Amino acid sequence: MVGSVVLLYASLRKSSVLALASATTVGALLVGYLGLLMGVSLLSPERTLAVGDRKYFCEVDCHMAYSVQSSYSASSFGPEPSPLVAKGVFVVVKLKTWFDPNSISKFRGDAPLAPNPRRPYLTDDTGHRFEPWHSIASSAVDPGTPLTQPLRPGEFYFTNLIFDVTPGSRNLRLLLLSDCGPVSKLVIDDENSLLHKKIYLDLPPVRAVLP
Repeated sequence: MVGSVVLLYASLRKSSVLALASATTVGALLVGYLGLLMGVSLLSPERTLAVGDRKYFCEVDCHMAYSVQSSYSASSFGPEPSPLVAKGVFVVVKLKTWFDPNSISKFRGDAPLAPNPRRPYLTDDTGHRFEPWHSIASSAVDPGTPLTQPLRPGEFYFTNLIFDVTPGSRNLRLLLLSDCGPVSKLVIDDENSLLHKKIYLDLPPVRAVLP
């Protein structure tokens, strides 16, 4: 920002030497930052956490932890006269959200915190992402607690995520990302940054459940 202001000043003063120096400095900083961003992303490892292991997200003054509790599949939901039928196969993932009380300072207190928005996907071994299916009535599947529900330190809740998955999809994993907007793509070592590898949550063997 300082370099840009100096460059603008140099342009107004028609100082070619100062303009060249400030432009070179700004360019070097941008190239260096982008190089560091891409380098860290390319060196980041992909990980798949075992069932029950927690994936942590850093909030303003604490950490939220997410873990898969169970999963099951079904071809349809609801009463027999008019069931909700999947295009492929419904997969329901029970996700636990926990406000880790060990991640706060002793001065924070017990005030509730609303987690940042999350974007859940189910992925298969081809890398295809399935988004949550939002058309199921609450009477068919209990959605549980919304992922945006505030928590106090030590509290937790469960959310049922429903996906309509292509038949034959293999090695399903849950990918949970922060929804912090496009600026997160330019934050060094953020999971959303360019080319950064992802951390997945593994699913237990998906058992078939008859409608």
